[in-house]
Amino acid sequence: MPTKSRALRKRINQIMEDLRSKDPRRLFRGTSKVSKILRAPAKELEWDSDQVIDAVVKAGAVPLLASFLTHIEDQKLQSEAANALANISAGSADNTRAVIDAGVVPIATLLLESPSIDLQDHAAWLLANIACENCSCVLHAGALAPLLRLLDSLCESTKSNNTSEQSLIKTATWLLSNLCQYTDSFEIVKECLPRLAKLIKSNNEAVLRDACWGVMYMCKLSIQEVLDSGACDTLVKLLMHSSDDVTCVALEALLAIFTNGNLEQKKYAAITCRALPRLRFLLHNKRERTREIACQALSHIAIGSVELVQGLHDAQVYPCLVHLCMRQSHSRGSWLTWKEAVKTLSNTLTTSMFNRQIIKYLVGLGAVTAIVDSLVEIVRNQASIHLCFDVALQFIELLVTAGAKDAEERGDGVNDYREFLEDTGVPEIIAVAALDRVCRDGIGSGSESSTEIGPIANESAHQAARVASLFTYSSPEAAMFQLSRDCVGEKFSRASGKRLLSLPCPVHCAVSWLVSGQKTLNWLQVFYSALSKKHFQ
Repeated sequence: MPTKSRALRKRINQIMEDLRSKDPRRLFRGTSKVSKILRAPAKELEWDSDQVIDAVVKAGAVPLLASFLTHIEDQKLQSEAANALANISAGSADNTRAVIDAGVVPIATLLLESPSIDLQDHAAWLLANIACENCSCVLHAGALAPLLRLLDSLCESTKSNNTSEQSLIKTATWLLSNLCQYTDSFEIVKECLPRLAKLIKSNNEAVLRDACWGVMYMCKLSIQEVLDSGACDTLVKLLMHSSDDVTCVALEALLAIFTNGNLEQKKYAAITCRALPRLRFLLHNKRERTREIACQALSHIAIGSVELVQGLHDAQVYPCLVHLCMRQSHSRGSWLTWKEAVKTLSNTLTTSMFNRQIIKYLVGLGAVTAIVDSLVEIVRNQASIHLCFDVALQFIELLVTAGAKDAEERGDGVNDYREFLEDTGVPEIIAVAALDRVCRDGIGSGSESSTEIGPIANESAHQAARVASLFTYSSPEAAMFQLSRDCVGEKFSRASGKRLLSLPCPVHCAVSWLVSGQKTLNWLQVFYSALSKKHFQ
């Protein structure tokens, strides 16, 4: 056994001797040492934190620490014991269960109303950790009522500079948020909402973050109640907060409204509360994650309502989205943002399929050119192809469908959007990307002789075939066969030839194999298997 491990076991044994003593000084000393050893750096102990907690629990410390919570004549001992138990409850589920089984929850609930601020703080921290593992246990102990009374008293003195009070309100807000997160009944936690609506107006950033999370959890239980509380207006204002952390959490809360809310609720948040101009502003935020969430919110806003699409137009959101679609960074995060931006444009096309002006407006902004150009980048960037290829295909399919409806209304049979896409080489790009997907991900066993096509690659190839059939081909099968044959033979349209030849695609590797005579049979088996009708049924 390493020297440090032996020393640690010896320390734990000494601590247990103190915890079993009847001397109040030794009790406090032993309890303080428990907290200290649980907070010690792993490098110092040669054990990670979970191993140290396990050792303390197995030594029998938890029941003794739990008993110290009842020593009302010694608040320092109570506070230190609550601190140690909070550290233990932050460990594994088994360790949290050991704390619960020691009868700690009802006692900690009573300590929320202790005259000692430090003791209240540690009790709230202890309950917050337990709530993450067993929220119903905390709620059944009646912790919510004293917690709400505590927050009411703290909110009356939010301008206090008392460090202990500031720490307490942060911990109490975190506990409140956890209780909202881990329950599935609005009725149980409905009294939390008025407090959360106040807390999201706090000047304390940590309080704001946890309160915003709490509101988000409440949105998943009852969006209408959240809107009626006035919290939505405050969340929208927080989108302009100086702290990026606060902005991002407020944005997450609003995303819950736009994702789960009905049409009227989305209209209220987007238009009445004026979220749209602030969401547009966040599209330029320096944080990639913030831009991505803002795009997610906008994509949900664009679904199902012409009025909301008009609101996006009036707020000048679409030029910013097209700008994001033009970005061709190789980072995974930026492609996630790109995907959500394109989804917003696709949802706009779906909602406005019969609104010729909106569609022409998007085309005029350069949306189509930006997405087509990005398709090449998607094929080059193999890390993002799974994320973005299908989204780009959806946009192209919707655009060609809209062009067909436009041509039908005019009666001339000319699909301007389809012709534009053909001139820019989109059918060939689709074929190359689909074959790339099959060649890279579709071979089931990875062996040279395998002809099994994987389900993910097959699904994308099928979608690509369907989109390709919207152009000048009689069927999805014919489209994929002809386009793939042209790609292998390097028979590209003049507009797309140079672009396609620059792609580091397995199709072009296959061309070299055909020329050199190597692996020809095996590759052709995979190639024609991918194009066979059975994979497109």
